[in-house]
Amino acid sequence: MTLPITGDCCDPTLRSLGQYSYGIYVFHRLYIVFIGEPLLRTRYGETALSLGPQIAYFLAVSAASLATAVVSYHLLERPFLRLKRLFVPATAPG
Repeated sequence: MTLPITGDCCDPTLRSLGQYSYGIYVFHRLYIVFIGEPLLRTRYGETALSLGPQIAYFLAVSAASLATAVVSYHLLERPFLRLKRLFVPATAPG
């Protein structure tokens, strides 16, 4: 069954982001836990951040995650995805 999809989800930019979505998912948390939070704690302590640093933090983590995801996709995922053609699914007996 195929659903008719129209609108923004058919935009080529959004579709190309879909290729990198797994990498973004994996890497964003690593940037937050191992780099972002320690740096923020060192710089600001436990005080709440104002809106400016929050936006800068969000943009920096987003950009770093996207860049890492793009590199990861082209260097790791894509070569492994090419291997799919070498494996033929077994047919069910009967």
